[in-house]
Amino acid sequence: MARRPLLTARTAAPWLALGALPLVGRGWQNGDAAAYCAQAWSGDLTDRWTHVGYVFGAWLLSPLGPGLPLALDMVGVAAAVVAAAAAARLAGNRPVAAVAAVAALLPIAPFLEVDPVWIALVVASAAGMPGAMALAVAVSPTALLALPWVGGTRGRGPWGEAVVAIAVLTVVSSGAWWMGERGVLVAPPPRPVRMLWACLAGVSWPLLIAALARRRDARSLVLLAPLVLAPPDVPVWALAGVACGVVLGRAPAHAAVPWLVAVALVLGGARAVHRAGVVAAEHAVVTQVVASWRVGDGMEAPFTWGARVSVAATGHPYGLPWHPPGGWLRDQRRQWCVSPPTRVVHLPPASAGVRWDSPRIGQRQCPAPAER
Repeated sequence: MARRPLLTARTAAPWLALGALPLVGRGWQNGDAAAYCAQAWSGDLTDRWTHVGYVFGAWLLSPLGPGLPLALDMVGVAAAVVAAAAAARLAGNRPVAAVAAVAALLPIAPFLEVDPVWIALVVASAAGMPGAMALAVAVSPTALLALPWVGGTRGRGPWGEAVVAIAVLTVVSSGAWWMGERGVLVAPPPRPVRMLWACLAGVSWPLLIAALARRRDARSLVLLAPLVLAPPDVPVWALAGVACGVVLGRAPAHAAVPWLVAVALVLGGARAVHRAGVVAAEHAVVTQVVASWRVGDGMEAPFTWGARVSVAATGHPYGLPWHPPGGWLRDQRRQWCVSPPTRVVHLPPASAGVRWDSPRIGQRQCPAPAER
């Protein structure tokens, strides 16, 4: 009786996803991740309409309490499994496509964020899953930029799903999905050149080189061009890596391809391990600041730090008095100026570590008593 191979199109994704499990639970990777958890815990689904699909899923998991961040890390790993399985299906059940997809998603999958989820739904839509594109748009509007690739890969685009999703989100949010605080039309303008450089820096080069060598099949990668209009902090390079895996799976087998995919997997794992170390180190700083916080303290920090510390201490991104350097967010100016802090911590930490000092810099930005 012939032995079944250990690595098949069905088993590749689950086996390789096990490698991501030791990396989960390191903490919030940025302020957005902390804000998603805060929204879920408070049941506030309307603060970030552009990511309401993700926040709604987080809210369903909110009874886990402090275990929610870990659960959402696991959701990212599960999304990588779905994306890899869908990529293998698109490639005619070739395991090389699944392995390539995992290699592309490994640097972002174990860390709480919306991107692995919308990418997995986009790939699932390309594989023919009904409703996947509508869900992807609800998780992140960046999914709309992937519609040409989905249509070219699938043979017909789920444009109807996208239109329905946009209409529902527009009505339910009373237009806030478009014009709210983080709405589609009020977001920072696209920076295609900057995004292109970000893609070139983040994409898995072994996968890209191997895919471009299959010249006829690689033409489908051009359909990813609209993704350069996405915000520069969105890792669209991960979707590009998955698309390269689909190209490699559809092309005739070549002896060099498995080796290049293996190199991509090693590099993706190394990037994931490095990122886990960074997240853990920053979480240790957040924990240190929360532990040393006293009544009357304040914080000067960019959103990515301020939100994490504030959520860790109060469960709300703006629960503590803090402001970014040289500016204010929401009503923090009033809170800061009405009750000035006695000492201020500055984040990110300097080379000497966490630093507390006088709040004079922030106080110069407060209005005179007669103006308050």
